[in-house]
Amino acid sequence: MPQMNRNIFKIYLYSVFEMMLFTVSILLPFFISIGLKTSDIFLVQAIFAITVAVFEIPSGYIADFIGRKKILIISEIIAIIGFGIYSQAHGFTTVVIAEILLALSYSLYSGVKEAIMYDSLLLLEEQSTYQQKSGTAGSLGFFSEGISCIAGGLLATISLRLPFYAQLITTVIALIIILTFVEPTRSRPKQHHIENFKRALFGIFLKDRRILWSSLLFAAISSITFCSVWFSQILYQEKGLSVAWFGILFAIGSFAVALGSIISHRLQKKMPEWAQYMCIMIIVLVGCLGMNIPAIWAIAFTLLPRMAWGILTPLSLEVANRMIDSDLRVTVLSIRNMIDRLMYVVLAPLMGFITDKYSLRTALSTSMVILVVFGGITLWKTNRVGALRRS
Repeated sequence: MPQMNRNIFKIYLYSVFEMMLFTVSILLPFFISIGLKTSDIFLVQAIFAITVAVFEIPSGYIADFIGRKKILIISEIIAIIGFGIYSQAHGFTTVVIAEILLALSYSLYSGVKEAIMYDSLLLLEEQSTYQQKSGTAGSLGFFSEGISCIAGGLLATISLRLPFYAQLITTVIALIIILTFVEPTRSRPKQHHIENFKRALFGIFLKDRRILWSSLLFAAISSITFCSVWFSQILYQEKGLSVAWFGILFAIGSFAVALGSIISHRLQKKMPEWAQYMCIMIIVLVGCLGMNIPAIWAIAFTLLPRMAWGILTPLSLEVANRMIDSDLRVTVLSIRNMIDRLMYVVLAPLMGFITDKYSLRTALSTSMVILVVFGGITLWKTNRVGALRRS
């Protein structure tokens, strides 16, 4: 199966260009420059999350039905249009339009790359290496993100719009790489669409509680780590850092995610999965606690939730993929991601309101309480229903 081996390499290469995010580290100063408030910024993120949640399931099913490669191509074309609009944004409305398009793009490719990798490894009879290879793809992607964040910060010192133009170039390159993918041979969903949806939604998520609870556990941790990314940028702003430092610090955060992706595979060999999740939550909590420190070195603690995210992603995908049939793999992964996004939809505006009304420290403390309570409950239930390996 030489084509499947080449698929893995191409996924690594795609991860590099897919994660070249020149804009992400300078979004806060860009938003402020066009008149958005903190509450507006979190509202924009909530709109993004709602859009993703709405399109997650139908787009995942379409990917399973018409083909994963085709859906990736459509996704990248929409992303190109979205970044083009973003590069010309001058207010809340145009930002929302761009975010909706990028959310649609995200929902289309959400879970698709992971499904192609897992099914390629199934054909190679190497599915046991998935967490390792997923971690490698993740680490390459986040190293790439780190480098592009530094470049984005430097470009932003010239113009806050230059990073968006750079983003357009790398998105086109990612599209070219997708065109070379070979879709793995697999069973396809039958033509009975309603029955397929019932099997994905009711049969799997209501009968197989392992997927339901593991998805809620992922959402509990993931939504807090997403919020912490914005907390980090607000902290940079409070400390009076220049836009160039935004890029450098976000880059270091991306390297922390890459390190977490590498660590994930090593933790897999040394401890049961419930303990891995426990370690992830402790790392996030220590990071949020450290960001509450008034001193300048509190910035160092922003790296911990990022590293936790790097550990979480391959672990949670390993847990989910081994319980999902190939014919509806993207559909079920999309439902899982929808749960994550819906939780973020609730949390993001709440965190924005608390930050504006009270303080960043109050928002951080609130997020810690949510993670301890909801994360603890979902970890206990996920382990109890047998979704996690004991060794």
